[in-house]
Amino acid sequence: PGVADAPTLLVRHEESAYAEPTNLAFTVAGYAAYSKVCTHAGCMVAETEADGILVCPCHFAKYDPTRGAEVTDGPAPRALPQLPITLSSDGFLMATGNFEGQIGPGGE
Repeated sequence: PGVADAPTLLVRHEESAYAEPTNLAFTVAGYAAYSKVCTHAGCMVAETEADGILVCPCHFAKYDPTRGAEVTDGPAPRALPQLPITLSSDGFLMATGNFEGQIGPGGE
């Protein structure tokens, strides 16, 4: 799926909190966007941990959005793909391309 039909999570952290493998060129003023679709079974991931960790409610895979949404726990085989974003001339966050990598399960 392309940007138009893919569920997306927008997260915000201090800019200094982001580290590789986050693509810093795809972040804006502390905001980063990732696919909301878990790479394990395709459930919708949510930001549910107090520390900002993203958690899948189906099998409890955990992703760290400050480190490229890499897997920190659980059965997910790979990170959530990041979406390149920018600030439009009228002040809105907008995608500048498709997700980096496959959305959801598969592709391992």
